[in-house]
Amino acid sequence: MLTAARWSAPSIASLIVNARSERGGIVAAATGAQLSLDFANAQAFTLGTEWQGKSGFAAVTFNQMPDPALPIEQVARVPQRAALGRTPGLGAVLSLNDSNGRTRILRALHLSHHDALDLVGRRRAAPGRRSPSRPLRLAQMSRADDLLTRARTALPEAAYRTGDFDAVEALLTEALRLAQAEGDRVGQADALDLLGVQLHSRTIELPRAEWPSIDHGLERDQFERALAIRRELGDRAGVAESLLHLGWVHQMLLGDGVTAMPLFREALDLAEPNGDPHVRSELHRHIGFHIAIDEGRPEAALPHFQTSLDLWRSGGEPARVIHGLVALARCESGAGRHQAALAHSQEALDLVGAGSYRPRVVNGAVEARRVVEAALPRP
Repeated sequence: MLTAARWSAPSIASLIVNARSERGGIVAAATGAQLSLDFANAQAFTLGTEWQGKSGFAAVTFNQMPDPALPIEQVARVPQRAALGRTPGLGAVLSLNDSNGRTRILRALHLSHHDALDLVGRRRAAPGRRSPSRPLRLAQMSRADDLLTRARTALPEAAYRTGDFDAVEALLTEALRLAQAEGDRVGQADALDLLGVQLHSRTIELPRAEWPSIDHGLERDQFERALAIRRELGDRAGVAESLLHLGWVHQMLLGDGVTAMPLFREALDLAEPNGDPHVRSELHRHIGFHIAIDEGRPEAALPHFQTSLDLWRSGGEPARVIHGLVALARCESGAGRHQAALAHSQEALDLVGAGSYRPRVVNGAVEARRVVEAALPRP
């Protein structure tokens, strides 16, 4: 079970421990070392280090145990369930993964800062994502992984506060190049999807009247390419995310809710009930838009907007809560629930006043309050 394919054979020294079959071993090389202990038919525990120049990592990883009765040749890839280590890009990291090996909780403490990053589900750290779409394999973490993680952290900051999309695009363009060079299909899909999200975030900062005149072909192509890869890999959470984002293009930018709704519905079937809270929140919000606006049934849309807001309240980004409050307040106003609309629109304004946000966030809250007040019954 012990592998060290990253290191060239002439520089490796190894000790393999056998008890009828391999049970562990030690590998040492000029640029790294690894201690491995095995289950009956799969690698169980790894303690590893690797370095190149002034950059390196140290990590301990724990894998899920397969059915011990299976012969080794019938054991599929064993999911990593937990990892603890230090990487150049993230600093000190604790990663906890589900039974499919997907990272569900990531705790990272950066070496050069005092800030910490928590990711639960796929994308609590990105506007419109999530935690990483792959397990965080610290002992095999590539440069593309590092860049993608940095981009996921930078993207909400750009969308809600700084507007520095150029820096995000640079990270993602290089991550895509590296993932393609390494044959990393998961990384390619992640980079393509995030490139589409940053393009979408740029577009929706422009006046809505300008959206129809913009060529959205590149954004749509990036989402479609990411979706195709994720379908090929059987990545249900990734497919749900890419379907959501492709639905954004059709509903928001092309004004085609009829095409968007099947995408949203398929994504919701994949994401509910325990998928990424951000993806589920966005799906409920955009399904609510279609029901309230396109179908003219605001009362029927209210449960979707309420669910969206509840999911966003459980997260850590106030700007998303503002978006949820704005959508709910406007729908409540349209449904004649004026007091609830006033309360939610005021809460959105209070949150705007407590932070420093891009004009899109601020203007959305201000406009919602204006619409709600204009709809109040006159004595």
